[in-house]
Amino acid sequence: MNALEEKLRSGLTELADEASVNVRADDLVGTLTLLDRQHRNRRLLAGVAAATLAGVVGWAALTPHTITVSPAAPAAAPSSIGQLTSQYFRFQIQNPQTVNYIVGVDLRSDGSRLFVNTTSELEYGGDRQTGELSGPVGSYFSGKLPGNLFVVIIPDLVTDYASDLGDEGRHPTYLDGQLRTLTNEGFSMVVFRWEPSDGSAPHYFWLGSDGVVRDDSSTSMQTLALTVGDHQLRLFQRPGDSRWGTFPSDVIDVWRTVDPDRAEVRVMGFTGDMSVGRLPAGATDVKVVPRGDASWTVGRQADGRAWYMVRSNAEYTGSSSTDSLVKSISYTDADGKRVTYTPTLRH
Repeated sequence: MNALEEKLRSGLTELADEASVNVRADDLVGTLTLLDRQHRNRRLLAGVAAATLAGVVGWAALTPHTITVSPAAPAAAPSSIGQLTSQYFRFQIQNPQTVNYIVGVDLRSDGSRLFVNTTSELEYGGDRQTGELSGPVGSYFSGKLPGNLFVVIIPDLVTDYASDLGDEGRHPTYLDGQLRTLTNEGFSMVVFRWEPSDGSAPHYFWLGSDGVVRDDSSTSMQTLALTVGDHQLRLFQRPGDSRWGTFPSDVIDVWRTVDPDRAEVRVMGFTGDMSVGRLPAGATDVKVVPRGDASWTVGRQADGRAWYMVRSNAEYTGSSSTDSLVKSISYTDADGKRVTYTPTLRH
């Protein structure tokens, strides 16, 4: 048995020597998150980066500007000094054929400042464009970088974001943004790419960890969360502005200009068939009668106006924005009278 044991031990040792693997940290390739850009809701799909992006050529000096963010729990500073986890993004455009750009973002902190280095190149080779920006740890900063990039650092664990083409007549042929929330580092990053780039910055909004929607000019929106079952929709609106929007972001528009008063506005997103509308001023004791199997709720915004939300209980119905989910709405007005109406379908 001793001879057999010695042979087994010798054989296992040889196998172990042959199977030893030496993996250097530099050989590891970071994770690439893919985004299905056919929808504006920007839901992340996991993938693998095809190359290690490195090298910094050129410098884009940018002046950070502060946005006050008050998350429910204070955002943490980067958890370590030195190199942080690199991030990779894949942007797909039609130019006129399908063209993919790989964008790499290297993050580094010295404890007081956060340094952001970017690289952008065609997926299968081409000229690489690089850039860099930085800002104080724990503060908001953003800037335009080579490769038609615009990078935003938000000192909060953002749960969602939306981009807006704005009202200035800017209509790029392509505009895409991708959100990455870095939990361990305590901040979020949005990387935009758009063509053609006219030198201006994209408009965007984010939903913070405190449930409040803010925009790129630091304005806090009136934000109302409406919940039906496990599904929640947040309505947001600038004080004094007739436009309004929703989170999760709608696949039709970020900003809606349609009048929600005494209306049923279909919200065509990825969270089921929903409709929303606003009740007349002073409305109380609201009751919604849906068409078919649906649930509803009512909430009141900071300006005192009541909104309702109806959601079909079916996960998929195949309905369109021209199909009504609401049969009637009743409420008690400011004079104590009971009022019933059929909301006007708008979209």
